Amino acid sequence: MVQAIYWPNRTRVVSRRAARVTLQQERQRRRLFVSATIAMATVLVGCASAPSTSTGSTTTTSSRPPTPSIGSSSSAGPKEVTPDAPVPAQYQSLYSGLSAQLDGYQAAVTAMPSLDGSHSAPLVAGVELLEANANRGSALFNPGVLSDVSRDIDHFKAMGITGLTLGIKLPYLLSSYTGADAARYLSFYEDVASMIRAQRMTIDVELSAAFCGTAYDSCSYNFPDTVAGFAAITAQQARIVIQNIHPNYVTLISEDTTDAALTKDPTLDTVTGATQFVSTTLQAIGPHPGVAVGAGAATWQPPAFNQALLKLPIDYLDLHIYPIGPTEVANLVADSEMAHAAHIPLVADEAWLFKTLAPKGEFTSTAVYRLDNFSFFSPVDTRFAAITQEWARKAGVSYDSAFWSFQMFGYVTWTPALDTASYPQLSFTSDLAAIQAMVAGDITPAGHAWVATVDAGGRRTDHP
Repeated sequence: MVQAIYWPNRTRVVSRRAARVTLQQERQRRRLFVSATIAMATVLVGCASAPSTSTGSTTTTSSRPPTPSIGSSSSAGPKEVTPDAPVPAQYQSLYSGLSAQLDGYQAAVTAMPSLDGSHSAPLVAGVELLEANANRGSALFNPGVLSDVSRDIDHFKAMGITGLTLGIKLPYLLSSYTGADAARYLSFYEDVASMIRAQRMTIDVELSAAFCGTAYDSCSYNFPDTVAGFAAITAQQARIVIQNIHPNYVTLISEDTTDAALTKDPTLDTVTGATQFVSTTLQAIGPHPGVAVGAGAATWQPPAFNQALLKLPIDYLDLHIYPIGPTEVANLVADSEMAHAAHIPLVADEAWLFKTLAPKGEFTSTAVYRLDNFSFFSPVDTRFAAITQEWARKAGVSYDSAFWSFQMFGYVTWTPALDTASYPQLSFTSDLAAIQAMVAGDITPAGHAWVATVDAGGRRTDHP
């Protein structure tokens, strides 16, 4: 649901050739990075020990047993680790409710007829490349960011991920908004795309509005507040992406509710407005050989949205899967069946378990998303990942992508102080834990569940 991320600026400066170093150099780089990470964590713990700001000394490491040396784990490949943390009393009701919703999700997917025909494309299991999310703004230009991106790509590839999603949000590639920096943003994404392509991985690009004026992005761009105006700048940025980045997929819109809130145009959150937006944008983009352009409405929106969009010349129907209450699950099944009947491929380029039982439009709030960091949610995240991939196989999905991708490697242990910490502070602490787990070669059960049914060639291992 959230298409933004708070990622703290890195202090590490590494050569941009990191993706091409020898194995010995890579192991040395990992050792140095882990040392730096541990040093940073130590500083945080020291700062946190002050009585007025304490966040607990156990929060800067992931919630897993101590890891072996990087040298030994990197040669053996990723290993599954199991976060072990009790559910805090104040979250036990939420946890039980999510478990019950997962029971309903599983029952619905089990009962869903198989829509996967013999001509379905192989399932590409992707994740969001959070380090490269455009909501980071000019922080993407900081020294070492491309090396961090290269590191993440390497580790995602090693764990079995076969595609990566780039959130190239509007209007960062448009010089009419970002001036001379537009060319710098484009160059950054060209470099990132080259890294991904070198690993023979699928590239998915999500457009839509940047999260300006929220905890995720401090930008202050004024978006056009009409469907025609937003369609015009979306088409302009889409053409830049298609012509210069050459991704496999470009998604125009998939959360009409969110874009309506960010652009302050409620028309987008209507069937008529969403359909007009996609139709107008497609016409303005024109021919796009070699690049699939799609759109869709998230599963918390009525199937009438996607029913209308399927009548347009989209190359795929895109879904976002977060809440899994009875209504959202029923919508998911209905959307899947409608796409199958229309002979339109399905893509789900954002999915993760939304940590609330009754969503009330928390599209830019941090109240729900902050909970994704805590390790006691690992078991329900794992169930969500397994059920979602089962749905993807039965529905014949071409590409699906997990959003909170760092939880594929590690979580942070809950403490009372972290529970009330600011979102940036919590994210920074969780970030350290996940990166330390990543370079140690760890993979969480949720990460394992996401890639369990896909082999290195992208084929479904449960199919002949």
